[in-house]
Amino acid sequence: MTDTFSHIRDQPVLQGLLRWQGGWVAAGNQLFTIDVHKKSAAPLDHSGLDAVLDVAEASATALVFGTKGQQAKLVVANSSVPEVEIPLPVEVLSDPSRWRLAAAGEKVVLISNNLAFSCKVPDYKWSPVRMSQKLMSQELWRAKDRANLLKSILICDAQVFVAVDQGEWGGGLWSVELTTGTVSLVEKDSNPATGLALDDKGRVWATWGLAHKMIRQGTLRVLEGNNWRLVSQTDNLDKTRQKNWSLPSTSFNSVTVEQGRIFVLTGTLGVVELVNGSWQQRAIGWSDHQYVTALAMQDDMALIATYNAGVVVWNLCSGETGVLRLRPA
Repeated sequence: MTDTFSHIRDQPVLQGLLRWQGGWVAAGNQLFTIDVHKKSAAPLDHSGLDAVLDVAEASATALVFGTKGQQAKLVVANSSVPEVEIPLPVEVLSDPSRWRLAAAGEKVVLISNNLAFSCKVPDYKWSPVRMSQKLMSQELWRAKDRANLLKSILICDAQVFVAVDQGEWGGGLWSVELTTGTVSLVEKDSNPATGLALDDKGRVWATWGLAHKMIRQGTLRVLEGNNWRLVSQTDNLDKTRQKNWSLPSTSFNSVTVEQGRIFVLTGTLGVVELVNGSWQQRAIGWSDHQYVTALAMQDDMALIATYNAGVVVWNLCSGETGVLRLRPA
């Protein structure tokens, strides 16, 4: 495992792994398509766009959000309709990189720090959502990679959950009501919100976590009805906060659900799985603390996005590992 992480950290910064067109996309300041079987990665390009900013799928329709010149565009990648223009307000057209795209079922959402647009496919009639408050301070939002601070976005019925990850400066999990624009903080957890996942029962799973200097903290909650139930929590500095966690303290960096199984990505233990109410380390041989950002599962294959060292592919059964080097365009 030491060899897996020993290469130079010169790769593009990643903040997520997205399911798209039957495969995976590694997302950050640049997007890359991932081929697990070929163990390869390539920049995601689209002939109708100068730059690709985000992707999503709505009702099996692949959507690509990007720019053509100074204009923000939404391209329907697998439809006879070649292009749909996003009716953004004039004042934001000059900075489309501040928007994130998400989709679920027929619903499509574009969200920024204090404004969102929603529509349904295939009519694409956009409605503005005036958010009741900002997701983060204007100082942070003016940062170059501000859209990446919106680490994970999940649409659930008429709500959009947004995980904000500002590193050691905090963050939080926010809920945005699409009908009213009401913005609410989910649980008063001062740590960054690091991941979101939806299970087959319609429950939302969320992680919070922090690894900074000697701090190792992690929290997992699940939304059941209107209640966010605390599933597990660990804190190496305050053992009174420990709940349903017998492994060494670590940060929780992402969560994913695969065929009803709950997996969490940690910095110190790698991939762990919740089995019959207790945690088992699945990435045997994980080497020390690593800066990891997102997890996706394909059968027994774990895709692990690192901060700036590419994507690690780990077979949780055989223990075989490899690294996909990303090739900037």
